[in-house]
Amino acid sequence: GQPRGDPEDTSADSLVGSRVQMKGLVAKPELNGCVGTVLALDPSSGRYVVEIESASGVGASGAEGRGGGGGFGGKQFRLKAPNLEVLSALLLPEEEENAAVKKLSKGQKKKEKARLKAERERQATEAAERP
Repeated sequence: GQPRGDPEDTSADSLVGSRVQMKGLVAKPELNGCVGTVLALDPSSGRYVVEIESASGVGASGAEGRGGGGGFGGKQFRLKAPNLEVLSALLLPEEEENAAVKKLSKGQKKKEKARLKAERERQATEAAERP
């Protein structure tokens, strides 16, 4: 695998707050295809704490019962980065973003709100620039 604690690796933090889809899970294959939000990085295990969305959160994900919660809505799992695919194209409604941000510490909240705002503005700019 990859060396742990590589000072060059700045991606560790960048997944926190991201909307992700689970993939390649062997121990819990039933989670593959589920969508959730990364709440935190657990430094002791190097895994991300991901809260699964309820099934109503996602429409276009294929197999029925997948994509959303598949019965796991609201539950949290600790997963490795290679098992998480960031869904950057899908924006969370602001209320869901705010709910995700509320679970963070005060310092993280400010940083995350600024990041989410910048991301929305960037996507709006990109959309406006398309022919």
